[in-house]
Amino acid sequence: MQAGQTFDAYHARAGGTVELMKPGKVLAADLFKEAQDDNRAWTWLIRAGGCLLMMFGFAAVMGPVRVLADVIPLLGDIVGAGVALLALMLTCILAPVIIAVGWFFYRPVVALAVLAGGAALAGGAYWLARRRKAPASA
Repeated sequence: MQAGQTFDAYHARAGGTVELMKPGKVLAADLFKEAQDDNRAWTWLIRAGGCLLMMFGFAAVMGPVRVLADVIPLLGDIVGAGVALLALMLTCILAPVIIAVGWFFYRPVVALAVLAGGAALAGGAYWLARRRKAPASA
């Protein structure tokens, strides 16, 4: 906010301060909208990075199984692919739950939508696994 010949922090009604600046004549509403859009994009990028790290963590925890199976070269590759797939499936199931827990207090509708998406992913993974098993047992 311009205060005479200098700038001062904008004091929001909620009690916090906001310090946004752009060259030229810019409406405050445009500055706030741009800041919210940037914040939303960064938030989802951080969530995606967290999901990727979760998948790497699951793969690392199950890594010794792959190493043990690596005694037989072909078996090691198959188990390695299975470990990666299992890590991906666990991430697809648990990441939405963790994200939804963070949303429940502030936006319960968004939390329920994220949980529904996670349940759909888990259900789809279960359905694919059952479908794949069925022809093998027949």
